[in-house]
Formats: sequence, structure tokens, C-alpha cells
Amino acid sequence: MTKSYVKFSVPAPLQAKTLEVVSQAAKSGGSIRKGTNEATKAIERSEAKLVIIAEDVDPEEIVMHLPIICTEKNIPYTYVSSKIELGKSTGINVPTAAIAICKAGVAEDGMRDILVKIRELLHMTSPSTNPTCRSWWPTRTAPVTRWLIIPARPTFARRTCS
Repeated sequence: MTKSYVKFSVPAPLQAKTLEVVSQAAKSGGSIRKGTNEATKAIERSEAKLVIIAEDVDPEEIVMHLPIICTEKNIPYTYVSSKIELGKSTGINVPTAAIAICKAGVAEDGMRDILVKIRELLHMTSPSTNPTCRSWWPTRTAPVTRWLIIPARPTFARRTCS
């Protein structure tokens, strides 16, 4: 049964590559924020380059806000099936519900490949209706950075008293 916070399904090979990149970044001295609270702080401070969320979190409310604030802050995110595997790939022996990669270190190229594959996956699912399909997902040649998308300001009709 899929959880309500899972916005798209990630194939198993992409999940395995994601966990491999996380372990490379953790071993090479990259900056990884472990846990939901630290990941949330990294997202709100716009430090995160990629957020990885476990699909088997219970209760769901623990990580339900992460996809929403990632979309608001233009930060890419993906899912892995198990929080135990996510914890082991970061180098800790406890399960973790979410992590945020702030600096990938040696795993920068692998992270770029993951971002491209996630972008392709989202465009295959439904590019017109999926709110996570944004122009900020990098291409193969673009560096892993975020481009600021400023939405148009809403206009409100003024009420006049007569």
C-alpha cells in the first residue's frame, strides 16, 4: 500500500543507485543531514541539494511535510523503500526517515545522474499535471545548482464601499 506522502514511484535500480550515492557522499566527507528534523532545517535554509525520504515511515505525518517544502524551496527529492537501508547507507546503525545531501563531495557526478533520472521519471509519469516537474531539475551538462523560480504575484480585486 502506498503512503499518502509518496508523490511518485521510484524503480528499484534507481533506489539502489541513490543509496550508493548516499554512502559515497557519507564516506568521502560530504555533508549529509540525517533525520527528519535536520533535513527540514537544511531544506528551509536552502542548503540541501537532494532530499531522500523513506517510504516505510510510520506514522506518515513525520515526513509528510517534506515533499511540500521541497517543492516550495525548489529542492529535488526522491524516495527509497526502507528507512533501515537509508540509515545504513549514511553510516549509522539506526533507521532514518529522511536525509538531505548538502555537499556530495566525490559523489557529485552520481548525484547529477540521479537528478537527471528523477527528472525523466517525472516527465514520463505526467509532465503537465505533476507539480514537481519544474524547470529547475538539472540536465546532464548543467551543474547541480538551483535556479530561483519566482511565481507571479497574485492580484486581488479591491472592494470599494459605496
